[in-house]
Amino acid sequence: MKEFIVTCILILLFFNKSYSQEDTKHTSLFLSHPALYKKLELDTLKINKKNKYVLWSYYDNHTRINGVSVGVGQINAKNVTNNGVKFEVPGSSALFSLITIGFVMPPFTFEHRKDWLQFFYSDFRDIEVVPVKFKNRIEKTNGLSFSLAGSFAEANIVNGVHFSGIYNRSYKTNGISLSGIANYQYETNGVQLSGLSSVQYKNNGLQAGSLWSYNQYSNGVNIALLEARSNYVNGVQIGGYNNIKSLINGLQIGAYNTVSVVNGVQIGIYNSTSKLKGIQLGLWNCSEKRKLPIINWGF
Repeated sequence: MKEFIVTCILILLFFNKSYSQEDTKHTSLFLSHPALYKKLELDTLKINKKNKYVLWSYYDNHTRINGVSVGVGQINAKNVTNNGVKFEVPGSSALFSLITIGFVMPPFTFEHRKDWLQFFYSDFRDIEVVPVKFKNRIEKTNGLSFSLAGSFAEANIVNGVHFSGIYNRSYKTNGISLSGIANYQYETNGVQLSGLSSVQYKNNGLQAGSLWSYNQYSNGVNIALLEARSNYVNGVQIGGYNNIKSLINGLQIGAYNTVSVVNGVQIGIYNSTSKLKGIQLGLWNCSEKRKLPIINWGF
């Protein structure tokens, strides 16, 4: 067993290049110019690739694999397009299974420990500049991406179904993203589900985690049994403890609900907002104008 683990580590170190701080020097430019973000992503995907058919390894740089692509695990992308099925066995996350608790906990709760988690965790501002950090190395899968333990590849784009047994950290899924314990992505257009913790920057669709469900922007439905947290929500947020830093346009349901601005409805035991344009239903309701039991309103 020890020999197998050592072999996996050596393979990952050999086939995966890391990026330096120099790769992120254009971060501020990128954040202020969304068009550059899209252009860098498209430029990478348009680089000429050699075609491989039936069965090939995704460790081969600048390759288009039509069929089945295989490997033992991956950290950084190699500018590969997979048309069909991608298999990772055991998967990158197998190497990190002994510190799974670091992946399960939401990033907001352990930000003060980033000094020793920095290899595994970059905040949303970092993951937002993936096209800059991984220019010419973004990987794309059209079909099914399956990793037994899970993927640890910030620059992966999946159009289809993305499954990770334990932990997933990737760039974007257009379709369905499933993970057994923790699921971290920059953006999901479709469905993101996780056994414990679901975290992403942009949710366009359904995002759900059995304990935590965090995002910065949600256009759709955000669900968690314990805590649902966001910055802007257009749609529905459901959780035990709900926290929206800025604004919700829609419906918030939970035991404890707090948000800066409400345009819609809050339903819970305790509801709080600094500006209400809508209705609050709960045992105790607080807004900028009044505090009332059962029902509160603002128009």
